[in-house]
Amino acid sequence: MFSSHLSQALVIEGSTPKRIQTGAERELGKYTKAIKMPVDASIIKVIQRYPRRPGADSIKENPATAIIYEDVNTQEVDILMVENYCSDHNTFGFQYYSTPAMEKIYPGMQVPKGTVLAKSKSLKDDGNYAYGLEANVAYMSLPATIEDGFIISESMAERLTTTMTGSRVASWGKEYYPLNLYGDENNYKPFPDIGDKIREDGLLFALRKYDPALGMVEMTPRALMTPDYTYDKLTYVSPAAGATVYDVVVDMDHNLPYSITPVGMNAQPDKYMRLRDQFYESIYNEYRRLAKHRGKGLQLSGRFTNWVTQAIANKPNASPHKVTRKYRYTPLDDRRVEIKYAKKVKATKGFKLTDSSGSKGVN
Repeated sequence: MFSSHLSQALVIEGSTPKRIQTGAERELGKYTKAIKMPVDASIIKVIQRYPRRPGADSIKENPATAIIYEDVNTQEVDILMVENYCSDHNTFGFQYYSTPAMEKIYPGMQVPKGTVLAKSKSLKDDGNYAYGLEANVAYMSLPATIEDGFIISESMAERLTTTMTGSRVASWGKEYYPLNLYGDENNYKPFPDIGDKIREDGLLFALRKYDPALGMVEMTPRALMTPDYTYDKLTYVSPAAGATVYDVVVDMDHNLPYSITPVGMNAQPDKYMRLRDQFYESIYNEYRRLAKHRGKGLQLSGRFTNWVTQAIANKPNASPHKVTRKYRYTPLDDRRVEIKYAKKVKATKGFKLTDSSGSKGVN
């Protein structure tokens, strides 16, 4: 029973090592989700997707870092993406925390196989996996403990805090334009930046359909900051209180002759586009440098080849033939924006709890 529960357990903020250990904790630590160097590697280049820099294009937090490395045994060149969050589940995930090895990584550094670069709070520095927490337990007959009921203290509920993750997508240009939900009259922001909180009402995007007859009314600075809850196309996050954006991914078709969206409305997404283009350009340039230096002796992994292909596809195409960029067979609009967010959730009514013997209950 406990083995079944363990595979469903969430990463919690207050995890602690077990006082009485069996050795299983270390084995779990070997195979839990963590970003590790898969081979004995020599680091070639480290590229941040959204590097922090002064100026208008400044981003509060870089969501991912690409590490280009060479397998010292086979001389194959590969790439490893170190991200800030793991969100493989539809609802829950956890934050990756960089280890000292990741914080000091640099080109030319030798990294042994299995070196942990980023991990959750549950994976301790000694390699043990802390899947739960130590707690004082009292067996009492109370109204709230009927059948399989549990009562927990407020302090334990805080220690059981976990992370919810999610993503939302919006596209605009041909039929819709974005409203200025997160900016002011001098700063057009259709969505929150990385590190910003989502509105308390959960409204993430608001798109308005072009209407030549009502444009003079619907496109004033104040009207663009006020969503129409009846006719606008609204995208919500629920629950939103405390949710923070941790990544923004912007796509567009570089081969479009001009931008359809009114001037100024794409200033914010274009900031991320410029940084993304620089990221791909850095990967492509490193590939070109390696190809020039090694010639036919260059060995590329399938993963690195895929990233180079994406970088080439991202470059504007000067071919006289029409090229239409698509996302999953759907032609891209003027802008396509994906927002990824995370939210800390304290344990509350309805959360299931279990002990190390599989004695489960409902809070």
